[in-house]
Amino acid sequence: MKDVIVEDLYVKFRNKSILEKVSFSLDAGDIAILKGPTGSGKSTLMKTISGILETVYTGFSVLGKISIFGLYPKEALFQGSFSYAPQDPRNFFIGRTVSEELKYRGIKKCKAEEFLEKLNVPIKDLSAGEKYKLIVKISMESQAKVILLDEPSAFIDSHSLEFLLRNFTEEIKSKEKVAIIAEHRNKLVEPFVKKEINLKNNNLEERNCLDNPLPLNGRNDGKIEVNGLTISKGKKVLLKDVSFKIESGEMVALVGKNGSGKSSLLREIVRVGMGQFNSKVRIRGSVFFIPEQPLYPFFEDIVWNEIKMWSRKRGIEPNINQVIDKLGLNGKKLANPFSLSIGESRCLQFASSLVFDPDILIIDEPTLGLDECKKKNMIELIKALRNKGASILISTHDNDIASIADYKINVEDAWGFH
Repeated sequence: MKDVIVEDLYVKFRNKSILEKVSFSLDAGDIAILKGPTGSGKSTLMKTISGILETVYTGFSVLGKISIFGLYPKEALFQGSFSYAPQDPRNFFIGRTVSEELKYRGIKKCKAEEFLEKLNVPIKDLSAGEKYKLIVKISMESQAKVILLDEPSAFIDSHSLEFLLRNFTEEIKSKEKVAIIAEHRNKLVEPFVKKEINLKNNNLEERNCLDNPLPLNGRNDGKIEVNGLTISKGKKVLLKDVSFKIESGEMVALVGKNGSGKSSLLREIVRVGMGQFNSKVRIRGSVFFIPEQPLYPFFEDIVWNEIKMWSRKRGIEPNINQVIDKLGLNGKKLANPFSLSIGESRCLQFASSLVFDPDILIIDEPTLGLDECKKKNMIELIKALRNKGASILISTHDNDIASIADYKINVEDAWGFH
């Protein structure tokens, strides 16, 4: 008998179908990749089989058979059989510092060697990638029999992810656990897995990614100039003597390891764009910022209204239907933005940036939660914005989008403080 069994699983939210006829089985030692387009229900499946959906959320109905080492999902959850690393890593922690978190989880410090230098660091001061790596370490040292990782590549740089997955694979097999990894960047994960779960959602519109390019009119004129800026986190200097320039119609991609200071640098530039004075940073033009965190930075309760609000801020009347269609949000016009998947949330933020039509677009991890089709659309739209004069600055672990930049800067190599 298989250790994890899912047969004919159906999940609905109120009257809307989210998952239909999902079936798979796994044995101890198995690692499976969970595939599916943005919004196909990958995170919902993980929350369902782990018992989290029925325990925490309301409005969902679940039909079908789920057996986790002979237990129902809620029984397995209450017995500590699951560890779920969510797409939003902030929701996992109970301690204030790394040391407190390890103590509360019953993990000896010697079992987390890679975090020994960060024991007294507040969890909130870790980068998203560092938080995710800490979650994986806690999961592997726990008594959980089933480990669920929701899009690890969204937060962890490629080199660190390969190292993590190699060790993760060995431990899953040696400790006879089961692991499911939901992922869009399949090529990074597939070498480490032997089984595949593929979600096909009949409610998702089939799209030809690059058909009917979105016309972007007008001309933008942005500029970013940084001279001798130092980036610190608490008492620790991350980057020193940061200097670079982005002219109108140029794109720069910041790359580097988790915790190297990429997001901190973006936020400092954005603060100047929002009106805060810093003699080391000069900004020309309007700024739109899409952050890595929070994942849902919205103001309105309907997707359409959120996009409309940003168009009004610029006093322009773009074709909102066209923007929504291009970013695959057609079926979500009247949805609450906070009900979207993380990938759909990313698309909504980018749609808002398009109607705002900024001179400067700054994005922290542009492809977070996006399937290949939506990623290609975003890349083409970023190119179009650049071609009409916008200055674009991104931080990313995704080589596909970094490769379209005019300049790629490894922040640790260029300005790292050692």
